[in-house]
Amino acid sequence: GLYLRGTAVMLHRDPVFLSLAVAGLVVGAGMGAILGDLAEITQTSRQITLWKWAFYLGLFATITMVASLLVAHFGHRRGLIRLTLELVASIGVLALFFFVFHAVVLDLKSVLDAFGVPDIAGLVVTLIIFLVPSWIATRRVWLLYYS
Repeated sequence: GLYLRGTAVMLHRDPVFLSLAVAGLVVGAGMGAILGDLAEITQTSRQITLWKWAFYLGLFATITMVASLLVAHFGHRRGLIRLTLELVASIGVLALFFFVFHAVVLDLKSVLDAFGVPDIAGLVVTLIIFLVPSWIATRRVWLLYYS
């Protein structure tokens, strides 16, 4: 965390972080292939073994470097790319809200199923109950930071 804090603006140019990303991906995928478990990357697994930690570290470093590259030139971006970055950042600010709210909405769907509401109607109702407040919250955060 402290390393990222000091270098986050130019992380995409940092050779140490690039080495970490490549090494994590190569070592993790290599160990997974040797063990014959590489298919577990795309499947649900109850166990996170050493090779997965290495692979996920490399993946995290790669995603962080791409985000750093996008953010480094944020002020010069225009149009759809800038709007997309702003919306992703706004959704990121609301990540905890979405995490908690989706669990509430999923329980609501179960309640509607228990009352015998047709499946498609219950799905539409829960999607509306989730998407409308989510859109309002995202719009408010976007207006707060970017308007």
